Amino acid sequence: MDQNLHNTVDCEISNKKNKTKIVWDDATFKEFINACIVELRKGNRPDTHFNKVGWMNIEKNMIEKTNKTFDKKQLKNKWDNMKKDWKLYDRLMRLETRIGRSRSLIDASPEWWEEKIKVDKDFAKFRDANLDIYETHYAQLFRDCVAVGDQTMNPLQFQHTSNPNEHEEVNLDDDEDIFNSFIGSSYGKRTKSRDATNRSTKSKTSSFEDKLDVVLDALTSKTTQNIALNNPYPTISDCMNIVITFPDFNEGSKNYSLALRVFIKKQNREAFMCPTTNEAKMEFLKLLMD
Repeated sequence: MDQNLHNTVDCEISNKKNKTKIVWDDATFKEFINACIVELRKGNRPDTHFNKVGWMNIEKNMIEKTNKTFDKKQLKNKWDNMKKDWKLYDRLMRLETRIGRSRSLIDASPEWWEEKIKVDKDFAKFRDANLDIYETHYAQLFRDCVAVGDQTMNPLQFQHTSNPNEHEEVNLDDDEDIFNSFIGSSYGKRTKSRDATNRSTKSKTSSFEDKLDVVLDALTSKTTQNIALNNPYPTISDCMNIVITFPDFNEGSKNYSLALRVFIKKQNREAFMCPTTNEAKMEFLKLLMD
């Protein structure tokens, strides 16, 4: 009896050790992004994560496209880390008006970068890196949602959350560095601070910025709702951020260009924001494009 139990435990340990670890090379990563965008446009990402059908379709698609074995946990870990990187990038870009963009790079002085990296070492990954993936793909996947646990928070809900770090789910198992050659330079492991005072100061700064990040995300999580409350005149960018999630409206496509021309008129932008669902918005836009 004891021997059988011992064999069972050995088998379980062996299975864990033999679990296939995903190597997120460029091709695999691109297929994952494409699969996520497809399910987003199908409506299978109702909040910050995909529903059961969405994950099932993504897993099936990845197996067919890459001939690799995946499970939901591995794919979800990758999604969570992508979302975490988007929030870091979005915070850097939204809070800074002194920087420019040149050839998909952040155009800033060495002194500016040193200042930012002192605040958060993770900002270093964006230095001299190609950022196209964030504006082209990450924006449409994450811009309209705020990840605090598995909920999308609005500003009123935020005041009841004492510490967002207690609820944020971060999974790192079976995941390689998200910032591989597909999106820019890789950086080494973080080094520990040698100065206890610096650690304390950075901890307080990080805590403040985390809370500020959640507030900013909450304020921008529902684009249409915010426009209606704070800005009765939607901009072209407001409209196009929604349009880019429609099927066959990829940036650079003919439909994308036609929509851009439609939204030059202020009344078209206002009318486009009236329907309450993206499906209705898309049908109305098609009428304007005819």
